[in-house]
Amino acid sequence: MIGNNCVLGIDPGFDGGLVWVGPGNVIIRSAKMPVVKLDKGRALLCRETFDLISSMPVASIWIEDVPDGWSDDETYEDAARERPYLKSRSSSMKLARQHGQLLMATELATREYETVTARMWQATFGIIAGDHEGTKAQAEAVCRDLFADQFDELLTRPKGGYDDGLGDAALIATFGHLYQFSPDKVDTSDDLW
Repeated sequence: MIGNNCVLGIDPGFDGGLVWVGPGNVIIRSAKMPVVKLDKGRALLCRETFDLISSMPVASIWIEDVPDGWSDDETYEDAARERPYLKSRSSSMKLARQHGQLLMATELATREYETVTARMWQATFGIIAGDHEGTKAQAEAVCRDLFADQFDELLTRPKGGYDDGLGDAALIATFGHLYQFSPDKVDTSDDLW
């Protein structure tokens, strides 16, 4: 039965994705992350997110934790240098709203979930955190290796090119699968947890 061995990995970013991975690194399904809709300035629960999370039984769900923004005593320049995904306070708030909606949809689907930081799952695959583009290139190489037979079909954009949101979600799901079924293969160093 697929559900007992399938793990759902979620990259909650605007260009993120949801990927269901089964034993042997087989991608069962992939979908782009639905974006939170706004109505009169209020965020609405995206029904598509709820439907995707509810669509298949899974052994576990792993969601990448959204990193912190920046503190009042830190300049934007310092924060952006350390965390290049921060484009502005506004984009940080939008990402937090997207993440909150995802967690709400998961709860409403009565699904338990785990969160994992990028640093945790990247370390498991030997990805060395650095500049954003370098980290993306390493993740793409790992995806090409792990999902060679399915890479072009399930981890690329419709017009071609690697889709890092789906790739990250696939690696998050694979991390969750390893953590649940082969914990000795997961880096559990104290500095990562």
